[in-house]
Formats: sequence, C-alpha cells, structure tokens
Amino acid sequence: MECFATPAIVLKRIPYGDSDLIVTFWSLERGKTTLIAKGAKNSRKRFAGVLEPFTVLQIVGKPGKGLPLLLEAQAIETFPEIRSHVMKTAIASYWAEIVLLWMEADHPQKRVYALLAAMLQELNRFQGSLELLNMYFQIHFLELCGLGPDFFHCILCRNEIAADGRPVRGMDLTKGGFVCSECAPAPYGSGDLSAQTIRLFQWMRRVDWERAIRLRVPGSSMLEGERFLEKFLSYHMGREFQSLGVLRQLRQMPAARPWSVSAADSNAGGNRPAEPTIGGRGCPSSNGF
Repeated sequence: MECFATPAIVLKRIPYGDSDLIVTFWSLERGKTTLIAKGAKNSRKRFAGVLEPFTVLQIVGKPGKGLPLLLEAQAIETFPEIRSHVMKTAIASYWAEIVLLWMEADHPQKRVYALLAAMLQELNRFQGSLELLNMYFQIHFLELCGLGPDFFHCILCRNEIAADGRPVRGMDLTKGGFVCSECAPAPYGSGDLSAQTIRLFQWMRRVDWERAIRLRVPGSSMLEGERFLEKFLSYHMGREFQSLGVLRQLRQMPAARPWSVSAADSNAGGNRPAEPTIGGRGCPSSNGF
C-alpha cells in the first residue's frame, strides 16, 4: 500500500496501550483523519514533542490493517504563544473541538483547513481582543460549511434587519435566520439581539481579518455575539462543546475581558487607522461591500 503525505493540524490525541498514541488530524489533503503513532509516548526521535494539540505538521502515513500508521511527523508551526497563554489555549481547544466534531472523516475541505491554520497563526501573535478573533473564526467556519445564518434579512418578511437601529427580536435556530422587530414585536425564539450586535456580525461576515481587527466594538456586543454563536453552533451540533466549560470559566476572571481597549488600539501592528465604531455608517449593508 502506498504512503501518503499531507500538511495536518493535530485536533486530538489519546493514549493507546503502553506506548502508542491515536491521533486525529485535520489535514489539507485527506480531511479529518485518524492515525496510530506506534511507540509515540516513548519516542525521542520521530515524534518527540510534535504531536501536541493545534500543532501544524507535515505528516507521512501508511494504510494498515486497522488505523493507518503514522510514519513521520515534522513540525511546521508549534504556536508557543498559544501554549503559554491560558485563554488562547482555551480558544484554540474550542476551535479544534468544533472541527473535530463537525467535519466528516476523509472529506477534505481545503478552505476550512486554510481558515483554521490562518486563525491559529493570528491567535498565536495577536495582542488584541481575543473575543473578536473567536467570533470571526466561528462566523467564517459556519459560512464555509454552508450553515451560516443570514445576517442581513428577516426570515419572515425578507426586509433588511438592523437598518433602523431597532433590536432583532430573536433567532429561529431551526430555520437559521433572524426575525425583525416588525414581524415579532416581543422577544422570539432565542431572544433579543441588539442592532449593534447584528451589525457586528454583518461587518465580520463581509470583511477579511485585517479589516475586522480595526473595528471598535462595545463590550456588550462582544458578550452578546459570543453567546449567540456558541448557542448556534451547539444547537446544530446537537450537543454542548466540552471546551466551552473551561472557556466560560476563564471569562469570569476579571482580567479576561479588557474591553476598555479596542481591537484596533491593542493590535500589535498599531499603525492602522481604526474603522468606525459598530453602529455607525462604516458597517456594510447587504447591498454589497
């Protein structure tokens, strides 16, 4: 049987027997794939320190009688800043669990691979709002998988939502859309979402990350946006993500939410002009960007 090689990101590893590891990867060429690394727990040459979660590797495998065998694994990106920062580690764990549970085995999606790899690089270097980065990943992951909500139109009347500054009265999780204040005068479904939060979703759906980090976002919209996206993903998965428990505990710590500093002000790049605050005219409409 022929060997295969592909870039891959470690999603999960579990011990097997006295010396082996079973490792699940999200790979560029093979999608989600699980291999057995013989002797990996004791290896000081082939696998020493590289089969850690979130590591980007170049792997070589070979089909076996059961699971494919992992023959080689060479580190491409190890992301030391993620591993040394507890909140970054929690966010990366959440992303890895989303991909692990959502994606099918042996069905590659190169754009999803590119998104996860790029966002891990950003998470490793980024010094700004981690909440903004987390929302950006979730919004674009949903879009690439074909399950992104319509952030621009009411699912009942099809009119543009949040254009008048009034809150969206709720989300119909089964239909994957929002209900405007005209169609539902009272809270509906999953409850209110402010016009600011909807505009935040609209903006992040339209722009690339380099523009998204320049946005000034109120803390209330950050919190509301995070809660909505996590609820939406968990609903469609049919279960709660285990990594969210740790992430939510960390959010209760006072230092976890430095909302007094905008993403633009705290960005390591530092010299880019800031986009308008959410709620102003800088937010794109559904008519085009």
